[in-house]
Formats: sequence, structure tokens, C-alpha cells
Amino acid sequence: DRDQQTLLTQALEREEPRLTALADAAADRSDALASAEAALAAWHGRADTLTRAAGDATKAAEVERTRIDYLERQMHQAIKRREILDSETAMLASRGSADELSALRESLQVEEETVETLSAELDARKSAVASADQSLRNTQGQLNQQRQQLSSARGRLASLEALQHAALGEDRRELAAWLSRHGLQQAPRLG
Repeated sequence: DRDQQTLLTQALEREEPRLTALADAAADRSDALASAEAALAAWHGRADTLTRAAGDATKAAEVERTRIDYLERQMHQAIKRREILDSETAMLASRGSADELSALRESLQVEEETVETLSAELDARKSAVASADQSLRNTQGQLNQQRQQLSSARGRLASLEALQHAALGEDRRELAAWLSRHGLQQAPRLG
């Protein structure tokens, strides 16, 4: 009994520095793992924010495109009305009806002002859509960058977990067999 106890004590003394080193390594890996998990959570938050921003920019661009389509239709209708008024003006001028000609000229002037207003508004909307498209491209670029960082963090997390398991000896049959032979498999472990 004493011989076995002496052997066990000597074996423990020989293995103690190694176990201490493994415990220190496991603690370092645990700290690195916690840091990687925190960074991963932060990247998830930024990725969610960028996804929402990209969705908002897409919706704004779609609204502006719809408005541009509407303004273009109105402008085309105004141009057609102007053409009709021009032809009626020419026809009336040949007939010599001064009152009708004056009314048509006034109507023509109103239509020309409407076309100018619509053209200016259309240009402003096109500029807003271009700005929204650029914002969307920027946001999508940031989102892709965040996704790459997230993928990298997941890889690092997996590596750190594997290192932690190795440091704790969870995959070492030799250590488990030794602990079992010496009745230490249920003893509390460092780390």
C-alpha cells in the first residue's frame, strides 16, 4: 500500500508541472475563446444593422423609381397636349380666330410651365435614386465585409475550442487511462 502510494505521489509530482502547464494553457484558451465569442456577437449586431440599412435603402430607391415613372408619364402627357395645342394653334392661326388663338397660347404656356416643372422634379428624383443606389452599394459592401469577418471569427472560435479540448486532455486516451489506473478519473481537474 505504501509502495503504491509512493509511486502515485511520485507520478503526481512528475505530472504536476505538465498538468499545471496544461491548466495555464486551458485558461489562456478560455480567455481567447471568450474574447472571440464577444467579437462574434458584436459582428452579428453590426451585420444585422447593415442588413436593415440595406433594406431601407432598397425601399427608398423603389419608392423613388415609382415616382420617376409617374413623373415621366405626366411629362409625356404634357408633351402630347402641347403638340395638340401647337397643331390647333397653327390651324386657328390660318383661320384667323384671335380669341381662340389667345386662349390656346395661354394654355400652351401653362403646359410648357408644367413640363418644365415636371422635368425639374424628374431630375431631382433621378438624383435621389442615384444617391440611394450608391448608399445601397456602400451598405452592401459593408455587409459583405462584416460577413467575411463573421466567417473568420467562426473559424477562429472553432480552432480555439479544439485547442481548449486538447489542452484539457479531453481527447487524450493515454491521460484518461493513466488517471483511471491511478483512481484519479473523478478527481477535480485544474482549468
